[in-house]
Amino acid sequence: MKEIITVPDTRFHKVIRLISLLLIIGMFLNIILFWRTIPNQIPGHYNGAGEVDRWGSKGELFLIPILTFLMFLGISVLEKHPSMWNTGVAITSRNKDRVYRYVKNMIAVLKLIMTGVFTYLSFCTVHLLPLYRHFTALSLIAVFGSMAYYLIRILRVPG
Repeated sequence: MKEIITVPDTRFHKVIRLISLLLIIGMFLNIILFWRTIPNQIPGHYNGAGEVDRWGSKGELFLIPILTFLMFLGISVLEKHPSMWNTGVAITSRNKDRVYRYVKNMIAVLKLIMTGVFTYLSFCTVHLLPLYRHFTALSLIAVFGSMAYYLIRILRVPG
């Protein structure tokens, strides 16, 4: 029988969850509050340089917060089931608490980054603002930088 593993939420995880949920709620509120001022045609997609390369109807605006919420839920489910995690190191009774805590922290941070990225995209789209020129690069650096940080910490945990 497979061992049931639980990693308790810390204040860090609770704060990240709260911020992420507030960002998602903020996306919906931003769309609803500015609905009347949004033109019928809005940016539907941005290229890597942050320029609009497809236009769509304003009804598409709800896709971003809905998809963000669905991804948030999926990541939250993953976060609650450490047995699904691929840690990259052998788990022993000596290292399991630290390794699982680092992996859970990494997942929580990635969830916050994902939510922040989509909140920024939604805000810029609602207000017809161009994306910051280096937005794509900074988003990728945030994702892969946080992953590298936590993976290095995990690999340094003694077996």
